[in-house]
Amino acid sequence: MNDNAFPVFLYVQIPAAADAAAYLAAAAEAAGAAGGKLLGAVNAADVECLEAGTPEASILLVEFPDQTSASACWQADAHQAAWAPLTDTPGLVALTVNGLPYVGLPDMLEIPSTASVKPPAGRGPRAFMIIQGVGTDQARMDQYRDIILPMIAEQGAYYSCFEIEGKVEVLHGDWPHEIFAISRWPDHAAGHAFWDSDRYQNVAIPTRTGAGHFLVHFFTGAAG
Repeated sequence: MNDNAFPVFLYVQIPAAADAAAYLAAAAEAAGAAGGKLLGAVNAADVECLEAGTPEASILLVEFPDQTSASACWQADAHQAAWAPLTDTPGLVALTVNGLPYVGLPDMLEIPSTASVKPPAGRGPRAFMIIQGVGTDQARMDQYRDIILPMIAEQGAYYSCFEIEGKVEVLHGDWPHEIFAISRWPDHAAGHAFWDSDRYQNVAIPTRTGAGHFLVHFFTGAAG
């Protein structure tokens, strides 16, 4: 594999008020036909909103080997037919974003990725945390990252996507953020062990409070 090769993620966020079940089923099938790996097709009832202000939503998350495959899925007739009934839904968002290289970040081992973290074997289905937001105080956000990055690695988790410059292709809706990140966790419990820990709640969160605005969704995935 080319060391510079990277996945492309398709992310769809559907407000909880919409009936997303038919779309999620059709999108999962279209993703497989286009060569994608379904990471999650999750109804809102099964998606946790960890950060205050995060909207309840159903989520589709698919990993593709390249942009061509992601575009093929999005444009497929079956996908577009399932998508059409949702297009007037307020708050509906769809986007694609480049992930980190498949080999991780060998030159930046302080960022947990496939280069620096080997997830523990024999755990349950992977869980995924989706972080979106805007940082307004870079110095404090740097302090926050210095706190959380080793905590993430300690849980056997790592980033699959770590986009902090807003290089996101918006396919539908309004996406007013600069940060989009996906972290993969060995299981649901590992994600909560991080989020619910005393260090995260009482050290990390106060460090970033007032330094930005963030949304955080968390769910157990279909693969990973």
